[in-house]
Amino acid sequence: MRPGESLEGSRSARARCTAVNNNTDTDHTDSGTGRLAHPGSSQRRMKRGTTKRRTRGISGRMTAMRCFLWSLVLSSLSLRAEGFIYTCGGTLKGRNGSIESPGFPYGYPNGANCTWVIVGEEGSRIQLMFLSFAIEEEYDFLSLYDGHPHPANFRTRLTGFQVPTPVTSTGNVFSLRLTSDFAVSAHGFKLNYEELHSTSCGNPGVPAKAVLSGGGRFAVGDHVRYSCVPGYVLDGHATLTCITNAGNTAVWDFPAPICRDFQTEEKYDYLEVEGSEPPTIWLSGSNVPSPIVSNKNWLRLHFVSDANHRYRGYSAHYQVKTCGSNLQGPSGTFTSPNFPIQYESNAQCVWIITASNPNKVIQINFEEFDMEIAYDTLTIGDGGEVGDPTAILQVLSGSFVPDLIVSMTHQMWLHLQSDESVGSIGFKINYKEIDKESCGDPGTPLYGVREGDSFSN
Repeated sequence: MRPGESLEGSRSARARCTAVNNNTDTDHTDSGTGRLAHPGSSQRRMKRGTTKRRTRGISGRMTAMRCFLWSLVLSSLSLRAEGFIYTCGGTLKGRNGSIESPGFPYGYPNGANCTWVIVGEEGSRIQLMFLSFAIEEEYDFLSLYDGHPHPANFRTRLTGFQVPTPVTSTGNVFSLRLTSDFAVSAHGFKLNYEELHSTSCGNPGVPAKAVLSGGGRFAVGDHVRYSCVPGYVLDGHATLTCITNAGNTAVWDFPAPICRDFQTEEKYDYLEVEGSEPPTIWLSGSNVPSPIVSNKNWLRLHFVSDANHRYRGYSAHYQVKTCGSNLQGPSGTFTSPNFPIQYESNAQCVWIITASNPNKVIQINFEEFDMEIAYDTLTIGDGGEVGDPTAILQVLSGSFVPDLIVSMTHQMWLHLQSDESVGSIGFKINYKEIDKESCGDPGTPLYGVREGDSFSN
């Protein structure tokens, strides 16, 4: 199709060509009127009719030829489109700047493969602030890399029509890659990027329907406060403080809150949720519900309203989580979802480890551990009754690698819970069964030396 022409335009052109071809061969004859015609007028009509038919014939053949050429062009374009790749991007330097997808806001091209690499000063970090975001969900993606665009540096993948929260790199290089398929596109994205130094937390962002006050330079010691527009309820911490973490990097002490909305006519309009624990939940009124996690592979929502008052209603987001498993001795290894890439938000994962010998116990050893402190947790318990508060051995969070943990029975369970904000890389755990009388291998610290190999009591 021609530049600037829509698919519907090309379809209507084809329709016109079909109509012209059908009309070209039509025999144009005078219908009888029942009246006698003057001989001279009859001859003149015949001459005019012959001339008219000749003109129409030439015009029809010319139109048919144009339509034939047009169909060839369309066929050529459709064949070439499948193999066409649109490349763009580049390396960006400087304290700040902006990036737009090609064609923004009128739509990025199909077959796009664009990579931007942002390089800051040594020792700095890069923060991305999205101003607009609309990418065909589950078909086109914006992938972020914490460093150069290599699979080992993959951070997350963005798609859909919700503006993402600010994202900050851990180093002075941040990369973005836009990929699109050969079908539908969307408006694209626009973002600002900025260098952050060790004393700056960066802008925490303003969630939908939220209001941000305070902030200043977003430096260590600064506070920001959130509120919601009327009719919405704040979920999370209203005040955030920029602090310095164990790695001597400035971070916000809590993730930015969100503004929720749930309004139905109390007792008369309600949302029924099935497939969770408890098995059925009825939601009504103006209180925003807590997140609901299914205990099956399905969740059913049934909304009912009466014939009277109308309220604003609700908006809900869902995610499908598949993680956790039943593990058997004598030994093995398992990781958090996506490790070493960040685990997903709202994750609920359970692992149960069972020794092959019921007279032995389970020992776990952490190779890697990094979870969003205070918000994402790994709860470890003894036995096979997941969630039993009397059997909890430890609740872990943060970025310090834990010591060895040993069960008291032949079973151990682990429960990963993450909140709605961005996660971390997660964990990698080695497990094995040991004798009950054994303390287990205590391990060897980094750069340390150990003497002795007997771990019995």
